[in-house]
This record gives sequence, structure tokens and C-alpha cells, in this order.
Amino acid sequence: MRTRSLGALIASASLLAGVLVAAGPASAATGDLGHSDQSYAGATYPATSDKPQSKLWHVGATWFADMFEATSKTWHIFRLDRSTETWVDTGTVIDTRVNTLGDALWDGTHLYIASHVVAISTDYSANPSTSGNPAYLTRYSYNATTQTFSLDAGFPQTITNQSSESMAIDEDSTGAIWATWTQVSGNATSGYTNAVYVNDGTGNGTTWGTPFVVPVTGATPQQDDISSVVAYGGNKIGVMWSNQLTQSVYFASHADGAAATTWTGGAIPGLSGGYSADDHLNLKSIAADASGRVFAAIKTSADQDPAHTASSPLLLLVEYSPTAGWTKSTISTVGDCNTRPQVMLDTDHSIVHVVSAAPTGTNGCGTTNAQTIYDKTASFTNPVFAAGRGTPIIQSAADTSTTTEYMNNPTTTKQSVTAATGLVVLAGDTANKRYWHADLAVTGGTADTTPPTTPGSLTATAASSTQVRLAWTASTDDVGVTGYRVYRGGTLLTTVSGNTLSYTDTTAAGATTYTYSVSAIDAAGNESPKASATVTTPTTTTTTLTFPATADATVKSAYPTTNYGTVQRLIADASPLTDSLLKFSVTGTSTCTSISTRVKLRVGPDIGDNAVYGGDFSATSSSWTETGVTWNNKPAAGAKVGSIPGSVALNTSYTADVSGAVKGDGTVSLLLTTPSGDGVGYLSREVSTTSYRPQLVVTCTKVG
Repeated sequence: MRTRSLGALIASASLLAGVLVAAGPASAATGDLGHSDQSYAGATYPATSDKPQSKLWHVGATWFADMFEATSKTWHIFRLDRSTETWVDTGTVIDTRVNTLGDALWDGTHLYIASHVVAISTDYSANPSTSGNPAYLTRYSYNATTQTFSLDAGFPQTITNQSSESMAIDEDSTGAIWATWTQVSGNATSGYTNAVYVNDGTGNGTTWGTPFVVPVTGATPQQDDISSVVAYGGNKIGVMWSNQLTQSVYFASHADGAAATTWTGGAIPGLSGGYSADDHLNLKSIAADASGRVFAAIKTSADQDPAHTASSPLLLLVEYSPTAGWTKSTISTVGDCNTRPQVMLDTDHSIVHVVSAAPTGTNGCGTTNAQTIYDKTASFTNPVFAAGRGTPIIQSAADTSTTTEYMNNPTTTKQSVTAATGLVVLAGDTANKRYWHADLAVTGGTADTTPPTTPGSLTATAASSTQVRLAWTASTDDVGVTGYRVYRGGTLLTTVSGNTLSYTDTTAAGATTYTYSVSAIDAAGNESPKASATVTTPTTTTTTLTFPATADATVKSAYPTTNYGTVQRLIADASPLTDSLLKFSVTGTSTCTSISTRVKLRVGPDIGDNAVYGGDFSATSSSWTETGVTWNNKPAAGAKVGSIPGSVALNTSYTADVSGAVKGDGTVSLLLTTPSGDGVGYLSREVSTTSYRPQLVVTCTKVG
């Protein structure tokens, strides 16, 4: 039987999906919180799981979701019509496999979705990963007019060929997409092991390497543990995972651009031992925050501690900053029974939101802890959460059982949210296999009106008459610096990212005084006072110096002891091996700020002088003499410094850049060779026409 690739299945399913279709919500009932949406019946696993994953993203104020379409039993991209609070099927298919779950990332240019075949293990039952169940990365481009996404050429790409309990992705500053998952192996006879894996797709997810285990301590956790990934600080990727064998939570960091297998990390201080770990964690950062803060909502195993009380912390907000390290604060307690937390960051008001599932109302922590979705908030700077389960945001009035699991697995976006975007939370009624969502206004707290601090130590250096290099030290901000504005004479030149601390102006004029200013901005648009610096660009003059060859000669392997220093040809040939040498005496460059150099040769007029390749030039010793050099005593070739690529024609002059061989005044010696058996013949300094003889042309630039 013929098999079809996921890409082909996606394409055909997308054609069948056709036009946009509004998914039909169930009728709202009095007492409902949030909005009842379409069914996800037919999906193998709860459609809004898993804990590290994000199913939603927003483009401006328009929200989208990775959702299961129950009729076709495939995963599609849906758009939220906020005027009717219904999800509209855009017709774009993500995956045709019912036993998958996905994690979505919108980077402002492309949408990425990692879709993996699910293999769930528990504390008491291992479900090993199986080969032949690939996890795919799909990448999409956005059409703002139609508000739809189209699959990019070359996708899907395979992240791994193994199934996994979960998978999360993020993008580093080089455009590489990083994925992490845990992979269980073994059998009931020999036992089971688990390992934290990562892989990266360079070129915006186009080229994937071989998956490998994170090379730090603690990366072989219990079979039920999971991992997540986050980009932070503008130049790092971090992976966090639980390890219930050591009852610790771990974090490993990778510098963007370093070798893929170069990582540092270990157990997080304060989350090592003592029932600190469970397989619930969710990671976020502020994309533009160059200070490098990371926020994580995690669930501990405090409810399994024989010594626990109702007030023992169960859900924690864990925050990392380069200055304070790791800190933690209590989101909710064992007595609150909250589970499956997701963290979101409101950059307008410096508020952190944590949504989670917990029993409805005053229901106790009985046979289920998932009946209603709650939201809790705290400030970035002082994350103290009010006591209790939080504010209920998704709840069905019809779900009245105190022992049945209803609303569970809340999910939202990796992106920060603002007053303009609002906050959309998606969850699943697992008893009835139906989506629900909440569409919340982002308000409360205090609007961010505090500007960043002034950039420090601004310097302006004239690199040339047309280039000025600026450098400064980082500003700080209570939320995060998102960028720096660079001004020249009061006119905005550019805005650079929040982790960029330099800029080169290439549009300056010579002999001109400029005043440059740099300010810092944050996500709320607050601008710092400007730092200023003044610089005067120098004048630039250019002089051309031409030097004739002082010696030249051909040497032939066929006649290893014969000198050809007085012939009128400089020949290079690979069959039989024949080379040529040239020597020049360079003077008058001591006052040059910079020099560039080209060697100029003219092809002879005779048939056979022309060639398919012009030859290569290498620096060599100047110890040879024109009348004494032979093949046997010629100097060895040094570093290659230039070439005349391509074919060369009769009676035509050519030049090659050999700047690497000329550092200033002195003797310059070059060796001419070729890899081609079609030998080339240039005129030597022995020809009568002066302008046809070999020359070294030096361009001298003086600044100031």
C-alpha cells in the first residue's frame, strides 16, 4: 500500500477544509464563566494539554489556536472571532494524526508548531517512546488580509523520530528553533529510564541535527518527568525539567551560536530535594527583556509529603534574573488543590498571570482537582499572590458533580500580553470533550509609566571619514528594556534591540562635527533621558602608487635546473607543473592609514597564452634571484593571497587583489600557480612595452 507524507496529507486536508467555517459553540447557560466552544471528540488525548505547551498565539489583537476539528479528525488553525466569541476554522491543517499534541510559537514573522505523537508515562506505569512516530515542525507565513496562514515550502521537518509525553519549542537569536522533550526507554524486565532530550533546527527550522541528551547533571529523571524550553536574555536558550528521582527542578543554559552540545546548569537552588518536583511546569520570558529574566510556574510534590499541611506551598512562581539568581513565591497551597499552572506576562502593567485548574467553589480536594479554571495575579517586582484558588474564569454551570473532572489543561500563548491584545485562555471540558475559552481584558495593577535609566558611557568614535561607531552600557527598567533609539543631531537614525549595545553610522560625511544621542525604551513606550557624545569625522585622501616588477621568472618541473629569468613569458600550468615568481619593491606607504593592493598582469598575444583559469597567487620568500631561481631552488608557497578566477583572453590585462601580501614598505614576493592543465601565459618585465609589464598597484588611504 502506498504511504503519503505528512506534508502531502496536510496539503490535501487543507484543500478539503476549503473556506473559513465558524465552529458552533454550545449554548451558554446562566452561571457559565467563559465561552463554550466546539467539540474535540476523536482526539486521543485532551486537546488542550500538555503542561509546557502553548496552543494559542496572537497577531496584534487577533488570536489564533491549534485546535482539533472533530468532523475531519485533524488538527487545524482556528481564529477567534471576538465579536461573537466563536472559533473560525481557517482551513489550514496542522497535523492529520489524532494521537498528537502541539506547541505553537509566533515570532512576529513565522508561525512554528511542533506536533508530536504522545506516549504518556505515570509514576506507576512506564510507556516507552517508540521509533517511527516522528515529531514534526511545521512553519507558516501569515496573510494579514485574509487572516490565514500558509505552510512554507520545505516543511514539515522532522525533529525526532520518537514519540514523547510532551514537547516544547522556542527560537534563539540566531533563528534556530530549539525543541525539548523527555524520552523513556527500556522494558519491564530490565527496567525503564528517562532522559531530557534537545535538538535544534538552524535556518529558522529548516535544518535539524541529531537529538541528544542535555549534557548536564540530573538529565535522567523519573519516567513521569517532562521538560520545557525558553529563549531569554536576547542571547540564550534555557531548558527546565523536573526530576522526581532527586525531587529537584533543573535548569540548563545554552549561549546562542555556541556548539549545540555546549550547556551549563544543574539543580535550581531552593528547588532541590524536599518534595520540590512534580511533572508540572510552564516557562515564559519577555522577548524584549535584555536583562534575562525567566518566569516559571511549577507544581511541587508537597501534597505527597507526609508532613504537609493545608498551607504547604503547592504551586510556585519561580523567577530567574542575572542579578538576583533564582527566587520563588507561593502561588497556591496544598489546601487550594490548584494544578497544571500556566504563566503569562502582562508587560503593560508589570503583572504576572497564572491560570490553573482546581475544584469548583468550596469543593474540597477530592477525587479530582480539575473542575474550574482560575486566574491569579501578582506584580513582576513583588510577586505576592493573594490566598486562595484565584478568580474563576472558565466554569460550566451544568457541571455540578463534585467528583467528576471537568475543566482542565488550561493553555494560552508564549507571547506577552497587553491591554491591546487582551488575554485568551483555552481549556477543555474533559468529561464532555468540549473546548471552552475565556477572553479577558488586561487591566489592573498600575500602568507602566517609568522610563528606563539613561544608557551609560556613550562613546562616539570616528572609524573613518564616513563611519562613526557608537557604544554604550545597558540601561535598566522595572519591566524590561525593549530597544535603544539612536539619534544624530536630534534626528532618529534607527532603533536597535534591547540587547544591542552598539551601532555604526555609515552615512557620515568627512570633516564634520556630529552630536549623537542614545535613549532606552520599554514595552510601554517609555523613553529614557538621552546620553550624548560629540565627534568630528576626519578628511580622507586617496593616492594610487604603482610599482613595476623588480624581478620575475618562470620555473618548470620538466627542467628542474634551468633558469628562465630572461624570457618574455610568466607561465603557470598544472601539466607539466610550471610556476612563476614576481618581486616588487614597495615604498611610500608609511603615512597611509590603510592600503589595498592589486597585482596587474597582461595575457600574451600567442595562441596558448589564454586559459580557462587565470591562476592563484601566494606569498613567498623574496630570497630568490631572477637569474638564479630554478624549479629545484624556488621558495615554498605561503598563504594564498589572491586569484584571477575564470578564463583569461589574449592581449587582455587582469588584476588580482593581493592585499594580504602587502603590509607596508618593503619587498613583496608572489608565487603564481594554477590547478588547471590549460596553462596561462602572462607577459614578463622583459617585454618592450612598459605598460604591459607586471605591476603592483597600491591604493593608499590617509585619514585626517
